[in-house]
Amino acid sequence: MNPEKVNDLKENYFWEIRVSEKFEGDENGKINYEGKRFNIMGADYFMSDIMESLSELYSGAAGGIIRETGQEYGKELLEVIDEKEEDDMFANFLALLQFMGYSKMTVEEEQIAVKSSPTAEEHLKADYEEKKVCYFLTGMLTGAYQRVYSSDRQFTETKCKAAGDEKCVFQKKENVSE
Repeated sequence: MNPEKVNDLKENYFWEIRVSEKFEGDENGKINYEGKRFNIMGADYFMSDIMESLSELYSGAAGGIIRETGQEYGKELLEVIDEKEEDDMFANFLALLQFMGYSKMTVEEEQIAVKSSPTAEEHLKADYEEKKVCYFLTGMLTGAYQRVYSSDRQFTETKCKAAGDEKCVFQKKENVSE
């Protein structure tokens, strides 16, 4: 799936199928469209509230819980991308994230930047404390990158719109504890 195809789906087909009667849901919250699993809205839209709730329960561990969940989800998302070339596969993964509600991602040497993250936007709307909150996206980027490139490199968020920065920036690192 190339970026142009993603934009076409987003602007045309996606809006058409949202109002379709071809959706089925089950008691586990899974949604299917014509028998295939379908995600209407990226899970990241409600991550800000989940982050706040988990922070009350688990304090500093909340970010790690959400990040690990995002990492597994990022690996799973690759299943919908049919590219075989590594660079194309990761680029198409980023385009898929755009389809899910993120703004276009800028890729530089060792970092990825996004001007608009649904989690950061929701966090700002809820008027929570200014802080980095894009743990789910950090995990998705890490999981997809590790799977595509057979690497143990990870991403860490160095700037976040919810912390008052202009955009969210994710830096590639050999090890998160660096």
